[in-house]
Amino acid sequence: MTKPPREGHLHQLLLYETSQDLRAVVVPMLRRGLAAGEAVVLACGQANTELLARELAVAPSDRPAAGRLTVLNADDGGRPAVAVDLLRRLTRAYSAAEHGRILLVRETDLGAGLGAGPGRYAAAVEFEAAADVALAAEPLTSLCLYHRPNLPASLLTEVEHAHPRLLSATGSDGNPGYRSPATLLRRHATPGLDPLQTTPALYQHPPLTSLSEVSRLRRDLQDLIGTLPVPMATRNDFIAAVGEVTVNGLQHGRLPVRVLIWASADRLLATVTDAGRGFDDPLAGYLAPGEDLSGGAGLWLARLLCDRVEAVRAHESFTIRLATSLPASNGRPALNGVRARTEHARRRAQRARQRAEQLQGELDLLIGDFWRHPPRP
Repeated sequence: MTKPPREGHLHQLLLYETSQDLRAVVVPMLRRGLAAGEAVVLACGQANTELLARELAVAPSDRPAAGRLTVLNADDGGRPAVAVDLLRRLTRAYSAAEHGRILLVRETDLGAGLGAGPGRYAAAVEFEAAADVALAAEPLTSLCLYHRPNLPASLLTEVEHAHPRLLSATGSDGNPGYRSPATLLRRHATPGLDPLQTTPALYQHPPLTSLSEVSRLRRDLQDLIGTLPVPMATRNDFIAAVGEVTVNGLQHGRLPVRVLIWASADRLLATVTDAGRGFDDPLAGYLAPGEDLSGGAGLWLARLLCDRVEAVRAHESFTIRLATSLPASNGRPALNGVRARTEHARRRAQRARQRAEQLQGELDLLIGDFWRHPPRP
């Protein structure tokens, strides 16, 4: 018997006024999900997690399971790409094991990572826009909670534009104000100079023209940032991101590639510039690459390792700007960076093995052809 096609991501928004409003809309939805055998996952702040768990009166499990409740500590450090990747891995792991859907209730911590204010609000909109594309095929129903009285009208408008469906006491309806993810991400792009760029650069590498020069760049950055009060995991993540973007510029851009570094008491900033036209895809780096690292692996890794990654196109140049806040949070965000670098290294090793097998096959064919048709004396 043929299975029906799997439904993808159902991305919904609830703008609520009071905890009573939240309870009235969300609790019945979660009860229906549990009764239908869905894995219910709460990724909310402490107050709403306790409220919803108390109303459901179900003992949480330690991992997503069919018909069970799980409380998820999804600390993404305020990085949209990390939040998207955490949900992608969670959903795929559960789907592979249980072959079912996850019903996720998620609340963005607007005071984490980049700090409260415009930067954090922009990151929230970036996450919602990127999740709409990156998770489109996943068996996931997500309900995004935003407390209307605590947030500026401008953020609420942008968040509403990012969701295809709106939830209310009367049910789930299509959103006539929905905007495409690419439109929202372009709207939040900041092509102007970062304030740090108006100060002298701390480091400028000689123009790069060869991949063989990247190892020297990495050593220079280790020596430079090693003298600053930067946590080791943050330093390694930042250097890895700069290295990956530099390799991208050398392989896909127009030579030479120039790398500049700035540092302040609270931030690291890098620009990687080549002489080409670059790309015009605001979603680049948000979609996870394939196992063979095809499809923007370097930019994907950079988005996981840095707080901000921005593409700036000029008339005769293309720049990727990377920024990381200091001091970086310890614990889970640092582990996210280590996990991302480990997965990237694993995929590189797998690609190298596949390439070696391909070359060995070509060599075997050449040797066989040589013995079948030896050269005449």
